[in-house]
Amino acid sequence: MVLISGVLKGPYGDSRSGVTITMRSMKTSSTVLNLAKSQSVTDDTGRYSLNVEPGAYEVIVSVYGAQPERVGTIEVYTDSLPGTLNDFLRRSGESDITPEIVQTVDRLRAEAALSADKSAASAAAAKISENNAAGTLASAIKNGQYGQVVPPRIQGPTGARRYCKIATSIITATGSIGVHFAIVGGRNYGLPGMDVKYVYFSGRGATTTALHARGLEILSLGVTPGASDIEVGAAFNETTAQWELWISGPAFNVPSVTLIGNVDGQVMGGVVPMAEYKWQASQPAGYKAYAIKNTYSDYNVTVDGNGFLKAASPIARLSGSPESMQDDYLSGGFSLSGCAAVNGEAAGVSAERVSTGVYKVTGALGFAEEGWNIEVPQDVNGNRLCFVSADTGKDGIIYVKVSKRRFDIDTAAIVVGEPMDIPAGRWIDLRLEMPVREVEVTPEPGEETAALENGNVDPI
Repeated sequence: MVLISGVLKGPYGDSRSGVTITMRSMKTSSTVLNLAKSQSVTDDTGRYSLNVEPGAYEVIVSVYGAQPERVGTIEVYTDSLPGTLNDFLRRSGESDITPEIVQTVDRLRAEAALSADKSAASAAAAKISENNAAGTLASAIKNGQYGQVVPPRIQGPTGARRYCKIATSIITATGSIGVHFAIVGGRNYGLPGMDVKYVYFSGRGATTTALHARGLEILSLGVTPGASDIEVGAAFNETTAQWELWISGPAFNVPSVTLIGNVDGQVMGGVVPMAEYKWQASQPAGYKAYAIKNTYSDYNVTVDGNGFLKAASPIARLSGSPESMQDDYLSGGFSLSGCAAVNGEAAGVSAERVSTGVYKVTGALGFAEEGWNIEVPQDVNGNRLCFVSADTGKDGIIYVKVSKRRFDIDTAAIVVGEPMDIPAGRWIDLRLEMPVREVEVTPEPGEETAALENGNVDPI
């Protein structure tokens, strides 16, 4: 039984004595029949003390001479704690639980369960992500699996070429196989600048003697190719029966090799781990360097005075009055040098006007030995605006002579007329041969001593 006791009070806190408290059973329990009643009367101080069997009861209070009043229902359980009548009446019973309350409780329970599931899933995902991140970082540090994989710096005397293997590929007739690399910063001296090479390598369609026509493709972006550049080649290894991708370059090149894609979906499939990267002095057996395809940009093409694209290299734009030229005269990275505008590869070239129609160009070895070397300004119909001739001395000094065009009746040809300056607002394009720049290489600490002692510097 559970003790229900306390003092029955009125709204003003006054004790209510002589009040009859009736409890009527609302349903049959294990000890009390349905509709069974028990009564108790408060004493002079309003105090009551009731030992109640477990069950559901209707509570009725009455005062002598007044109509009985139903004040509510209570539920008493075997494990209910003792309390006042007010305590039990304030507790929610089954009759107080409306459908709306049930729906609210069910919704809260469902949300709590969903939140718990999400929290568990989130915690599990976070743990997986943490493990993956740790594994990726460890793998990246160990194998260069993601991001940048950087070969060691080439060690050796100036001009000594080294070779480094960066990938391998099996021979296959079908299937997706191949890797994509970006080689950045291969040019470390000479004319450094933007130097990016995109490389695709695959053994699909290859034989033991040759790769497929598209088995090794190199696309270069940036500086004009030169002797200081990294080259890319391949060799078939008869021992492993695989094709190997190699890069090669002169001493003190520091290329950064980045894996940017793998055709078969396996990130490191066929890629040589960074830990195994090393430069070797001997050329691999069967090694063959592959041609590099260049993209057109201001580095390797120029727009001539007539608006046409021309293969670039060292270019000088000769004009009679540079101060009155339009803005396009210096477009494409050209800078003013006397009566000429020169690009970066023609740095050191200068020009001056000697007399009417005669210009002197210094700082070069003469005209380029291959390809075009002079482009004369033309009108909208393609007619040349002047007659141009040039002489090159043994010292490389170029004299450019500009004359009016004259029609010779006897030969029916355009011949040299009177001297004239280059037409106003126009220029003559000169493609030059430049001296080879000497490169001063400063050995790193310890290299010079090692070279003297060993006669060479072993690759790392």
